[in-house]
Amino acid sequence: MTFDQDFFGAFTFMTLIFIVIAIIAVIFFVVIVYFIIRSLKGDTKRSERMSPSKPYPEKIFKKEETSKFCKYCGAKITEELIICPDCGEQLN
Repeated sequence: MTFDQDFFGAFTFMTLIFIVIAIIAVIFFVVIVYFIIRSLKGDTKRSERMSPSKPYPEKIFKKEETSKFCKYCGAKITEELIICPDCGEQLN
């Protein structure tokens, strides 16, 4: 084995390692850029979904109000009442 063979054998090995490291660095850079762009674009959709100014369905946050009418005076009353607030009659 001569000096030229050792030198060029090491040179090609070092070149191969450099190329592999360069490819890994490029892939890493592309992935980072992809996530940065995705986070800038994707946040608008998420912020629209999570926006407090967006109206939410009433059924989720509001208890459905059940009401009925007093059989004595016809006043609108809620289901939980026992005595009519308008006429004072006891409700059953």
